Amino acid sequence: MTQFVDIAKLEIEILDLFFKEKGLSFKVDSWPELAIRERNYSGKGLLTEFEPSETLNLRCTDCDERWTNAVGVINGDIDIGFLVYVDAGRVTAVEVFTYGGEKWPDSIRDFEIHHIEVTHIPPKGDD
Repeated sequence: MTQFVDIAKLEIEILDLFFKEKGLSFKVDSWPELAIRERNYSGKGLLTEFEPSETLNLRCTDCDERWTNAVGVINGDIDIGFLVYVDAGRVTAVEVFTYGGEKWPDSIRDFEIHHIEVTHIPPKGDD
């Protein structure tokens, strides 16, 4: 019998990687304390929005960013990307999406996440 992965495990792992990159720790046991405001499936991925929480606080009130330093694979052959939304120093959402228009699977058997270094490439003409 195939064991399926709860989507929260994928979100926990990406948040753990995000906080480690920031030099902070994300307490996995804090997950039950996090309130999910909304989780939307688009057919190509999902967006999970969180209620404000001290667990997701980066300790910098003026920090705003969209973190994209991870990619992954679900079910062995579907490539995925991530966005961690930071607004006013707090993680407000995690987005997981497939590449190339691939349909989001009905269930997730397994997943891998890999940290990547993203560099800024200026638009042409910005020498």
